[in-house]
Amino acid sequence: MATEYDALLSVATVVSHQDPEVGCVQCGISVARWNQTLDEVAQERLDEARSALAARQAETGFFAVPGRGANGFREAARSLGPDLVLVPSHGAFRRRFVRRGEGSPPA
Repeated sequence: MATEYDALLSVATVVSHQDPEVGCVQCGISVARWNQTLDEVAQERLDEARSALAARQAETGFFAVPGRGANGFREAARSLGPDLVLVPSHGAFRRRFVRRGEGSPPA
């Protein structure tokens, strides 16, 4: 669709970081390591998307954004300012992400 309209495509993944300012020093170090692992997983997902879209001629942006679940993705969509957001056609994620009045199709 983006190619058809020569539109900028943005691919985003939400990263749910833990707060490193909790508990003891060792706990903070463990959380920091876990957050780094989450960042690496997010980068791997973006690399997979980059590979899948490699043949696309138009500009594509890839973003790892902080947040949690559907709310994090909703905030990412707001900050990136897209004209169109594509989400799965069914399932719990869609029910939490799409709200009435925010582009939800009629029931």
